[in-house]
Amino acid sequence: MTDQTETSHGAHRPTTLQLMGSTPLRDVVRGRLTGRLDITGACARAGLPESLTRTVLNIVGKTRLWRIEKAEVGAELITHFRDGLEAGRTPEDLSRDFGDARTTARLIRRTKKQCRSILWRCWIGAWKTLGLLVLVMILVYAFLFLRLHLGATVLRMNATKELNAPVLAIPVDDRAWTVYKQALRVSERVPDELVALEARWPRVPADSPFRPDALAYLERQQPSIELIHRAASLPDLGFIVSAEIEPDLPGYDTSGNGTTWDDPAWNDNPPAISILLPYLGVLRNATTLLVFDSMIAREHNDASRVMRNLRSTISIGNHARAVPVLISDLVAIAVLSRACDEIFETLESNPSLLSDSQLAELAHLLSAFPRDGGDLVRIDAEARYFEDVLQRVYTDDGRGNGHVTASGLRFLEELTSEPPTSALERSVNPISAVLMADRASTRREHAALVASAVAAARTPLWTWTRIPGDEIDEMSGEFLWRQRYPTIFLLMPALGRSAANAHHFTQARDATLTAIALELHHRRTGSYPTTLDALVPLLLPTIPLDVFDGTPLKYTLRDGRPLLYSIGTDRKDDDGRPPDTGLFGPESQWHTRETIVAMLADPIRRRSIDGDWILYPRPVSSAPPAAVDPPQAGPRSKPVPAPTPEPTQIPVEDPALGQSPEAQSAGS
Repeated sequence: MTDQTETSHGAHRPTTLQLMGSTPLRDVVRGRLTGRLDITGACARAGLPESLTRTVLNIVGKTRLWRIEKAEVGAELITHFRDGLEAGRTPEDLSRDFGDARTTARLIRRTKKQCRSILWRCWIGAWKTLGLLVLVMILVYAFLFLRLHLGATVLRMNATKELNAPVLAIPVDDRAWTVYKQALRVSERVPDELVALEARWPRVPADSPFRPDALAYLERQQPSIELIHRAASLPDLGFIVSAEIEPDLPGYDTSGNGTTWDDPAWNDNPPAISILLPYLGVLRNATTLLVFDSMIAREHNDASRVMRNLRSTISIGNHARAVPVLISDLVAIAVLSRACDEIFETLESNPSLLSDSQLAELAHLLSAFPRDGGDLVRIDAEARYFEDVLQRVYTDDGRGNGHVTASGLRFLEELTSEPPTSALERSVNPISAVLMADRASTRREHAALVASAVAAARTPLWTWTRIPGDEIDEMSGEFLWRQRYPTIFLLMPALGRSAANAHHFTQARDATLTAIALELHHRRTGSYPTTLDALVPLLLPTIPLDVFDGTPLKYTLRDGRPLLYSIGTDRKDDDGRPPDTGLFGPESQWHTRETIVAMLADPIRRRSIDGDWILYPRPVSSAPPAAVDPPQAGPRSKPVPAPTPEPTQIPVEDPALGQSPEAQSAGS
């Protein structure tokens, strides 16, 4: 037996290359080729029977340990089996005592791993934790992905139908819009030479080389002007809102009509932000035409013609407010500001042209418009259009809340007019959706900002410490706020500037009413009063207040003529002296006191505000006041591309001719 074992031992002699492949690196470094990783060779050298060799290899293989650990386990098993054989036990008994190889291997593996170093256990624990986090992230992402893409919006309101319902109740014969379109049909585009800046259209001076062309154009426009007067005499505008340009609207490109939305429900209920209001451009340009006609009428001492133009201009301002949206009110203010300018111009150039009754009528017409800034500029009307956006972006849980949807994110992307996002960019949409506030939170945030602007419009300008809505600019600089409220970031107009514009117009209108009262007083007494107190209560209910300090409007006599002014932007009384830059407008704009201090300290910027806001008579060579045109009050990103009205007949004064309030212009 001994000879056979020795023979067996001697027969298993591995080569040097085999020894190197089965020797641990630590032994090689020490210069020893032990070959102890070769478990099969070790079994052969130990003289184990084939059945026990298979048992050793089977158990060692199932442990899934490191090679050095497997060699140690193999050596222990070999020793155990040799001891059993030497004790006279059979190979079958020894194998049977180990039981199931898998169970044995699992127990051995657990024991060996407990013997490993703390560093290794920390490393493995870290990887396990990382793997668990990755798994959790995958599961969460899958949940968010399904939540985003399976969520569906519900259209509960239809802004188009709501806006059109009262219009459809107006008799067709009382709808002025039909007549305005007729005026558009018979008009022609303003000649290019009159559009040039040096032509100063529509106030082309009598000595201007452009005057003959302007007079010829005005003569050709008389049929259109007659229709404008007829339309202005009707009680209601009667404009049917839509996301498409009317096919019979002359001079407007209708090739973009027939928009088909991804959601068929949107075809009958288009987004409120896509509603087009081309009537605003038509009304503003009609007003421009009346301005030039009034100037010519004054030169010819044609009082009835001047009065007719003024009456129609004020009526056009009322028609502009037909659709309750912010941009409509701003355009109405622009039109009414033109009417005030024309009244000033008439009183300055020909004070006796209009009769007492005509002046009184103009005063009553201007006074009929709301005095409260919150009513004059209906900022709170924006809530309707914002709610329409919310119903297209979020789901509806029936309790006023919901989460963002995939179609809602696409809709918001379209509002920016940016190229379609790639598949990789869209892959982060589920994450972006998590960062976005829910429907109820977004509504509350928007309502708070609107309420702040409405309160500012109802609060005297002299009490302001900052422009309402500036907090939006501040918050927009915060990444997390933009991600949480992207709908507000994209769509919130410059509400504070709109409120300031309402106060600006109120001051101009008060000055106009005061100028009318001064003229009537002069006609009755032969002189202008030394103070405005003489006008109350017969000609004025109260003395108007200066919007910049809350005290009575400033009034004095210069060379026997009245001078009305406000202390203006710099908040100091300069005794009716206008800024010396020759530019008129900056001195009437509202700024914080900190900004004013900085501007007055700057020699260059100081010149634009160092002076009073002259209301009447207007400074010589003055341009139209800054408030004549509505301020930029649109979203911070370009909205949904819509058919852009491009008039080819009535002269274009403004490029923004009729989209919804958000779509009207780029953000300030």
